[in-house]
Amino acid sequence: MSAFAWTIEHVPPRQTLVVYAGTAVASVLVHVAVAFILSHHAPERVERRERPVEVTFVQPPPPVVIPEAPPVPRPVEQKVTPRPPLPRDAPLQQPPVDQPPPPNETSNATEPAAPVFGISMSSTVGPGTSGFRVQVGNTTMTDPGANARGPVKPLPAAPAFVPVYALASPPKAMGDCREPYPQAARAAHVQGKVKLDVEIRDDGTVGEVTPLNKLGYGLEETAVRALQKCTFKPGNDGSKNVATRITYTYVFTYEE
Repeated sequence: MSAFAWTIEHVPPRQTLVVYAGTAVASVLVHVAVAFILSHHAPERVERRERPVEVTFVQPPPPVVIPEAPPVPRPVEQKVTPRPPLPRDAPLQQPPVDQPPPPNETSNATEPAAPVFGISMSSTVGPGTSGFRVQVGNTTMTDPGANARGPVKPLPAAPAFVPVYALASPPKAMGDCREPYPQAARAAHVQGKVKLDVEIRDDGTVGEVTPLNKLGYGLEETAVRALQKCTFKPGNDGSKNVATRITYTYVFTYEE
């Protein structure tokens, strides 16, 4: 036996367990230290990842088709037929010259017929039909010598209206210019104002009356009738009575 075995053999039993326990603990510590060193000093493992490869398919553009130009037609050569040369001895033809007619020669042309003023037979009524008598001729022109009339009298000139702002005194209504209230407007409870353009002559009578707005239910017609029967004191320009036009407001109101 070796000296080591002898030493263990002569160690008391309790001391032997202590030796074994210490040896085991030392072995474990050694392994733990080795594992710790290896875990801290081991090279890190880098995972290699493959990068995805992207593939793009590009469709080529369609080929450009260049249209062919139409063929240029060749010019057609026109064949010109040369004129035959004139013979040298042939005399030149002179154009005919109009000869004046011999004196005292009567013309065969007929003179136009004298106009007969009236209308043609085709435009008149036939026999046995109703109508009126007209003079029959070959033209519809008027005979300047027939049915001559005297000078035409000119129409009387329209009265010149003097604007209200140029009057020394404007026209004023005289008397009652009212008309009964229309029943349709009263039943519909319609009230309002109708503006009228009124012509007042220089003698105070009323001429043309025109409504400028509408209310319906016969109110415009009623206002026109009321003004047409009304009499005014005519407007005056400072020296005489004159005709004028005014805007008259006719008010329609009623009490329940």
